[in-house]
Amino acid sequence: MARPIADDLEYGRAALTRRKLIHIGGSAVCVASPEDVPVVKMQWAKRGGPDRQLQDSAGILSTQGSKLEIPYIERRVRELRLKSQWQAIREIFS
Repeated sequence: MARPIADDLEYGRAALTRRKLIHIGGSAVCVASPEDVPVVKMQWAKRGGPDRQLQDSAGILSTQGSKLEIPYIERRVRELRLKSQWQAIREIFS
């Protein structure tokens, strides 16, 4: 049985409150915050997802740069035990 990516209840609730409402073609759409996308991708990679998830996350760090709330990401990394995935992203990014 497949498990949802944001299956940690506290994290999942926090991610939902951080989502952004954008308008595309006259429709309102909710999207994940730029900080939560790498967190979810790290969770996916931890569960055996493709390395592409970490490469995508490094790309987000590269393009978003100082706009990202890095302390938020690092707090989630500690809580969700994603240290090795975060280190891999930082290595790709540097």
